[in-house]
Amino acid sequence: MVLARGAMKQFEEIKKITAIGTGMIGPDVSLCVAMAGNDVTMMGRNDDSVARGRARFGKNLKYLVDNGVYNLKEADQINGRLQTSINLSDAVAGSDLVVEAIIEVLEDKQALFKSLEDLCSPETILVSSTSGLSSNDLAAGLRHRNRAMVMHFWNPPYAVPLVECVPNDGTSEQTVETCRKWLEHLGKEPVFLKKDTMGHIGNRLQHALLRECFHLIQSGVADAQNIDKVFRSCLGPRYASIGLIEYMETVGWDLQVKVESYLLPDLSADQRPQKILMDLYKAGTWGAKTNSGLYDWANKSLDEVTARQNSLFLDRVRGWKNNRQGLAIKP
Repeated sequence: MVLARGAMKQFEEIKKITAIGTGMIGPDVSLCVAMAGNDVTMMGRNDDSVARGRARFGKNLKYLVDNGVYNLKEADQINGRLQTSINLSDAVAGSDLVVEAIIEVLEDKQALFKSLEDLCSPETILVSSTSGLSSNDLAAGLRHRNRAMVMHFWNPPYAVPLVECVPNDGTSEQTVETCRKWLEHLGKEPVFLKKDTMGHIGNRLQHALLRECFHLIQSGVADAQNIDKVFRSCLGPRYASIGLIEYMETVGWDLQVKVESYLLPDLSADQRPQKILMDLYKAGTWGAKTNSGLYDWANKSLDEVTARQNSLFLDRVRGWKNNRQGLAIKP
């Protein structure tokens, strides 16, 4: 990808942030911004959606307090940095960077970006939190494509460091550099893709694994619980400390050639959602949100699972916070 040149916002100029959307990502990105010491405006469609977004912001901030990341005084300061709005024009007035976090429908996101282009200055950076839509498609109707890109925060953004960044073919080098510095300011670890790719990196890997998981269940090889045990007792801990490619190079590509020669033909190559997934979908057994799925969520605590998921991430957030405080008090 050859990045365009153009005068855009410098990192030092990124002062006012707006997050549009009050579902999962908008409030969590707003929390990230407030945790980094900046004011943020969260915009929703109506008073009810704003109330839900503020409630999620507050719940996750309380979770960080309960886990010793922040004290009550610090939490009050973070909460005080959040403003809300139900008017798009008011929400983005004077904004230096706008994060779109609305429904994952291309046409809706494109329409919003066109409105933002009319309401914001040409230098305002516009980013989408999409988890897989094309950066080029999102920016297709913009007059100033140089200031737009994808910035996919992984869930939950207040804890997970990864952010996948996908420039479109017209994104400027300055936009990329500003976004890199801004994300690092938030304590994130941005990964910039070299080309626009559906699903980015993480979701392509995740769904390739999920496809094989369903294949193993349907083939009668193992149940969901034992497949997850393989992740928890080996693959998860291993790849939390070493990358997949890095690990394979410790083993040797000569061995991998032998393994792939017999294994790849036996792996799932399904091109559509598998029967087991469609059966779950049609039955309305969608997992934790319906209290049923491949696990019995009526007798399984979502809060406990979330706490287990976030434990290692929170250690990193504590380290980031302590490092920021250490830098702030240096002469």
